[in-house]
Amino acid sequence: MDDCATIFALFGFRKSFKEGYVVKVTVDDRELSGSSEGAQFVSNPAHRGRESWWAVNLELPHGAVIKLETKVGVAGRGQDSDRTTEQWFLVNPDYPITEVRVSKVGFKSYPLLKGKLETISSKTQQEEKDNLIENLLSEVEDGTQKA
Repeated sequence: MDDCATIFALFGFRKSFKEGYVVKVTVDDRELSGSSEGAQFVSNPAHRGRESWWAVNLELPHGAVIKLETKVGVAGRGQDSDRTTEQWFLVNPDYPITEVRVSKVGFKSYPLLKGKLETISSKTQQEEKDNLIENLLSEVEDGTQKA
């Protein structure tokens, strides 16, 4: 198993009167859940209705694809497009250990992912909106708008 790497993953949700967020981790099209092998419930059981977090160490082969999704909503404002993200990683045992965090999202101060990860793609919802606007503007400038 020399071409494998141990990856730490933290996933779950938190909701309050001010904001709420969900963290989802998917490995090769299989979303992790509290019933995933090795997943440990790490948050306070007394707060299970408003906050539930699981942590797991995964032994993954070189080339495994990990998708990390964060969705953040703020009361009275809707979705926080700077902290709503979709990130893709490739497990690569030759890479240095990387910690993945999203500002003010997660359980205490722990990373959402940690391990030998190569970043494939990392976009916030705001970056996607900005790209859409840029594409629409370039269509106007190029005269290539589709009917």
